[in-house]
Amino acid sequence: MNELIRQGDAVFLLLNFTVKTSASTTVSLADFVANNDVTEIELTIGDCMFTLTGGDIALDESFNMYYVKIPQTVSFDWSSIIRYQLRLKRGSFLVCSSTIYNTIIGNSLSKEVI
Repeated sequence: MNELIRQGDAVFLLLNFTVKTSASTTVSLADFVANNDVTEIELTIGDCMFTLTGGDIALDESFNMYYVKIPQTVSFDWSSIIRYQLRLKRGSFLVCSSTIYNTIIGNSLSKEVI
């Protein structure tokens, strides 16, 4: 298991997900969203939920990747092992989700928000 981030980090977390469109084909999340009437992206990390419509998730056009802004106050609250999942809504009904992943959140010696 790799570290996602460390407690107290404030980062732009790139959503480096791919979407399987057939048995042999995958596309990047950004390309799938652009071409498939995706109306919502939801990323849940631990007890925190980030959404596209809520303004938490945005597209970085230079990388052609979606990202979520994680503030220090949020990452300080995460435990050392945490679960995360991405869900997509297409149109007004169809919702699909990724596998639930476990990742390590590294420790920080300081507990001060700077």
